[in-house]
Amino acid sequence: MAPRPQAQRGSHPSLPAPLAHRSDDRDGDAAHAPSPSSGQGASLSIEDGVQLAKNLRDLPGPGQAFAAFDRARRPRVQHIIKQAARVSNSKAATVVSRVFRDAMLPHILKLIANSKHSRQLYGYHIDWETR
Repeated sequence: MAPRPQAQRGSHPSLPAPLAHRSDDRDGDAAHAPSPSSGQGASLSIEDGVQLAKNLRDLPGPGQAFAAFDRARRPRVQHIIKQAARVSNSKAATVVSRVFRDAMLPHILKLIANSKHSRQLYGYHIDWETR
């Protein structure tokens, strides 16, 4: 297996090439590498494992399973990686912006705690029973 190119410091990785064309078996942070500020590495890994197991169970061969896995996971993972990059880029705050952020954050969190975005991020479900 050829070594993967290293990301530049401060850059955010993009989603890797489709898994159907890869010879390794990475999932979660190893495959997607979201920014640590997203807090989504472990959940992406668990979701990947369930989705891949479901595909391997339901489809005739590994090639089809990995292709279906890529189609199922790519939109969600791209969204999370993009969101994490936006959050990380906004964390380099000046003194004035830190004071403003700290004063406003409690109010903002109350507004978004049950927002559509929060439900999409934390309410994700893979229906194991459907084939």
